[in-house]
Amino acid sequence: MKWGLSPLDWRSHVIDERRDHPIGVLKAECGHLLMMVTTLHEAPHGTPCDACAAQQLDSAVIHCQGQ
Repeated sequence: MKWGLSPLDWRSHVIDERRDHPIGVLKAECGHLLMMVTTLHEAPHGTPCDACAAQQLDSAVIHCQGQ
C-alpha cells in the first residue's frame, strides 16, 4: 500500500498498487479517484484522508491480532 496526495482535496489517500484500477486513474481504498500521474509515497504527505487512515488502522490491528 502506498499513499497518494490528491490535488482536489489536498489529502493523502491509500492506493493498493496491485489492484485493478480504471483506465487513467488510481482508485483509493476510500473510493477517491486520483490521476495516474500521482506520485506514490510510503507515508502520507499532508493530511491523511480520514476513511483511508481508519482502514489502515483496522488493517494494522487485524494484522497484530493474527500474530
